[in-house]
Amino acid sequence: VDWAASLDLRSAARSLNMAYSSLAEAVREGRLKGWRIGKTWLTTRAALDEAIQTRGIQPDRLRK
Repeated sequence: VDWAASLDLRSAARSLNMAYSSLAEAVREGRLKGWRIGKTWLTTRAALDEAIQTRGIQPDRLRK
């Protein structure tokens, strides 16, 4: 795991203008690579880019 490249899902959701719950669901379903430390879900920018391009993650989805 490249800790320097990791970001929490809340920050990722804000940057993509998406609901946090949408990204958390994508991690649980395997559409977004990520991991959990305690109560915090983490991912990387590279994993987000891959998920957007190939796994149906849609940025700019309205937040819930």
